[in-house]
Amino acid sequence: FIYDMAFNHNPQIVHKDLIFCFDASEKNSYSGTGTTWTDMISDATTTLTNSPTFNSAGYFDFDGSNDYMEMTSDHSITAAKTISAWINTDSNHNGSFISVDASGSNRFFQFKKKIAGAIMFVGFNSSNSSTTVATDQGPIANDVWVNATAVQHSNGNAKIYINGSLVTSSSSTYTVRTGSATVFFGKNEGGSANSYNGQMATANYYNRDLSAEEVLQNFNATKGRFGV
Repeated sequence: FIYDMAFNHNPQIVHKDLIFCFDASEKNSYSGTGTTWTDMISDATTTLTNSPTFNSAGYFDFDGSNDYMEMTSDHSITAAKTISAWINTDSNHNGSFISVDASGSNRFFQFKKKIAGAIMFVGFNSSNSSTTVATDQGPIANDVWVNATAVQHSNGNAKIYINGSLVTSSSSTYTVRTGSATVFFGKNEGGSANSYNGQMATANYYNRDLSAEEVLQNFNATKGRFGV
């Protein structure tokens, strides 16, 4: 597939090491009907469960109760990674918009909205101990589209960017869990208590840690659609 919106326009999103790329506005990714959202890099798919609502403006709406999507095949999750999504939250809640788990007891990471309103990235090691980095300098407003990007380095350090700007980073180091695991949109694997309440238009994953310049490039390549 060709990612028309961002691959063929200037600036383009970063191509190198982009593993999956979902965009609800692209017909090659979602036709507008059905229960399958397709990755435009490898044709991998997610299955829509409990009917996340599609809006023709190019996004899915999760109800914060039991809506979610689950990728139908596992992905190889690397230590260094970048996860990015355009989201618009309805409320402050403890819900993941993107998470990766091999099972309920073997977690890899969670990218979520905290009850206090911050965006938070939680990374796990092989013993399921977690390290958290969050935008605690201030809450992220609801009912506004934002580009949220988490960059995790191979030593466990993590950074969060909002709309292309670095807002927080961690200094802790640990052995990041790697391996084959399932990607979820709209919840943690653990259950409905961690359901996401809001909209999501795109979801991208790189198997390396993008630079600050690359994160900004991706934001600039896509921001026009969201009026930012």
